[in-house]
Amino acid sequence: MNLKVVTVSEKDFKGGFIDADKDYRNGRLVGRDVLTCRFDFVHHVIHCTVGLALHGGLIAANFTSTQSHFFQGKIVGGTGNFAGIHGVVQGAGNNKGATVQFIDAL
Repeated sequence: MNLKVVTVSEKDFKGGFIDADKDYRNGRLVGRDVLTCRFDFVHHVIHCTVGLALHGGLIAANFTSTQSHFFQGKIVGGTGNFAGIHGVVQGAGNNKGATVQFIDAL
């Protein structure tokens, strides 16, 4: 599954930020997510947790983003139609949104 993520709100805090996003597939709104990220100044990466609400349930994932804005991580769980889901999430983003791909999401 591929998603285009558009940031609708962002709140910065000391050491990180929180985003509220709308998620689109083939130009159609299919869900919303909340992203919480913390900066790791020692390793020059950002560690993030995301909760994605889609019709039929939720998907949770954790990932790390580099200064190149590429990110990759793991799908750590889901509810409803997505109960038991696992796999890889990856993509690239900036402060306006991201392109996200779910790989081997079973």
